[in-house]
Amino acid sequence: MNSKGTNENTSVTNRNMAFFSPCTHNYVKITASKEIDTKLNRERTKSKRATTAANPLFTSIRQSQHETSER
Repeated sequence: MNSKGTNENTSVTNRNMAFFSPCTHNYVKITASKEIDTKLNRERTKSKRATTAANPLFTSIRQSQHETSER
């Protein structure tokens, strides 16, 4: 709760409450938003992997780690 007396974490609370709500419309909305969230997370992970793989600093670190582990 913040100073205004409202819950700062309203989006999460609303999502969880809709599962207990008899209104199926809410439930459908939540499911759709979760699917969108997972798709966005997948895209973020893909782009992170791509930038990490392309970054020469990371590749040199990886190579040096392999060399030390082989010894």
